[in-house]
Amino acid sequence: MATFDPKKYSFSFGGIPVNGYADGTGIEFVRNEDMWALVVGMDDFSTFVKKNNTSGLFTITLQQSSPVNNQFSSLAALDETGNLGLQSALLKDNNVGGTTLVSSATGRFVKFPDITISSDLSNTVWTILCTNTKVAIGGNI
Repeated sequence: MATFDPKKYSFSFGGIPVNGYADGTGIEFVRNEDMWALVVGMDDFSTFVKKNNTSGLFTITLQQSSPVNNQFSSLAALDETGNLGLQSALLKDNNVGGTTLVSSATGRFVKFPDITISSDLSNTVWTILCTNTKVAIGGNI
């Protein structure tokens, strides 16, 4: 039997530990390209082509009240005005026996998040584009 606690996943960007996630999906990671492509000729001769693009995209969804928004906003502003935004990213499963790990030494915010003001608590969505991602998808004991 395994156990799972989403609170035991940790994500940091630029050394900033993230908290104040929105309800539902708080962290998402996707690679930008498949590892392989298949090319099939007109005579059905097939070739697998290795794709070496290991870049990926983190989507971090925070409550608008999360103090991390202030820190991320400062990092994004430094990047926008002074090209100083390259930071490391780390996603780690800290559950007992958890082995999922995604890391990159170089990432930056794609843009400032959209802003929504309403009578309800809104979410703030940060998108981080990373190069040379290392990915290990694991399970839990």
